[in-house]
Amino acid sequence: MTTGNKENILFLSPSDMHYVQVVHGLNVTNEFYRHVHHKFCVGVVQQGARIIVQSGKSVVIPENALFVINPGIAHICRSQNKGGHSYFVICIEI
Repeated sequence: MTTGNKENILFLSPSDMHYVQVVHGLNVTNEFYRHVHHKFCVGVVQQGARIIVQSGKSVVIPENALFVINPGIAHICRSQNKGGHSYFVICIEI
């Protein structure tokens, strides 16, 4: 019997709202290396803590806290600990 939580990232794009994407990460331990979004991203950490690195600064986003990533800003995302973190993000094209 497996007792660990499995990492899962779900991407949803409502068919009638092509400018919106929803991302739900569950128990994420993966590091997302330097990348850029072309949409405005607003999220909340549901469990654990997420680290976002941008412009040479590292910020810890704790559980139940919001974060915003502006379009075109290069950044790195990772979990603060080996246990992972869960989050919900809505990305809106502006």
